[in-house]
Amino acid sequence: MICGDVMYKRFNLYKKLPARKVRFFLHELLKLDVVDVNLLVEVADLPKKYQSRLVLTEEEEEIIKRYGNKTSELLNYAIYKYEKGLYGTENRDTIYQEG
Repeated sequence: MICGDVMYKRFNLYKKLPARKVRFFLHELLKLDVVDVNLLVEVADLPKKYQSRLVLTEEEEEIIKRYGNKTSELLNYAIYKYEKGLYGTENRDTIYQEG
């Protein structure tokens, strides 16, 4: 959604996260090469009862344009995959901590 010169997007998430972590996972979508269909089905079945609204940077707008309506689902996929320890980020514990 565009309001003046600012574009913002509302994401439906299965887990409540602060905006900073949502942005981190949004940028992680750029590294997403292969999607595990079975894991994606698990994520699709999770209830999405939380919303996060972000004012987007130009780079984030490009990510939204790239993935379109499936951005929220892929964002949930990245979060879920990260929580299960299936993400290959070496500094996992320093970036993403419960709280």
